[in-house]
Amino acid sequence: MTVAAAETVVLRGVSPRELRERARCRFDEQFGAGSWRLCGEQTRPCLVSIGGRVRLYECRFEAVEAKS
Repeated sequence: MTVAAAETVVLRGVSPRELRERARCRFDEQFGAGSWRLCGEQTRPCLVSIGGRVRLYECRFEAVEAKS
């Protein structure tokens, strides 16, 4: 049984969508374009204003190397 290489990235930013794109770029650099699979994503507010508006998100992304 072969264990696939796994990578975790934690990013902070103003939009979960932006962070997802940044994580994809990081995984492309780490594993090569198209040779990885996203296996986990957790998003939570990191900074909230007094009025309740989320100003900063923290996202944790996990990816594994895709074996052909």
